[in-house]
Amino acid sequence: MEASAEDLISRFKTEKDCFKKAQYLSDLHIEHEMTLKEIASKIDYDQSYISHYLRILNLPDIVVDGYYAGQVSCAHLMILSRLKKREDIIDAYRQVLEKNLNTTQTEILIRGKKFNIETNDGRLDPDKIRQMKKKLAEIYPQLKIEILQSRIKGKMSFELADDTKKTSKLLQQIFDRLISAEAIESGHESLIELD
Repeated sequence: MEASAEDLISRFKTEKDCFKKAQYLSDLHIEHEMTLKEIASKIDYDQSYISHYLRILNLPDIVVDGYYAGQVSCAHLMILSRLKKREDIIDAYRQVLEKNLNTTQTEILIRGKKFNIETNDGRLDPDKIRQMKKKLAEIYPQLKIEILQSRIKGKMSFELADDTKKTSKLLQQIFDRLISAEAIESGHESLIELD
């Protein structure tokens, strides 16, 4: 006999086993045809959290066994489940065990595998970013300037609300400053001559 949606929600809230919790959510989604948004509102969690739980149901058996052996936590499972390929998951799982990685270290490992990047602590200091924004604001006071940096990318944006004549002129000025004499000397003249 199929459990009611209310019964599954109640079980989810009291269950400690990560995979059983995930199965209850899967049953709500598939058997009771509830959307992730509906499930999230019923159990008072974010939709992304529901998605994390559902993904762990697709983890390889070796990882499941590691959870039941107490080698990895539920948080580790959710992080490992972000990878798509089975062999990548198993490789990452083995590294977690070999290096005794905590969840933060596991996130860094997975980010590196997923985005093919290496995370290090070479990010700019927030004070340095503020100084950069201040200097740019002195040169271009009419611009709204944003500088963001995460572990996997950096972004700088300039926004100017004005007519196209003024914005075109300013965009050209910024472009010209970015393309320095060094770029010309290194053989990148094609950047200067845009059609």
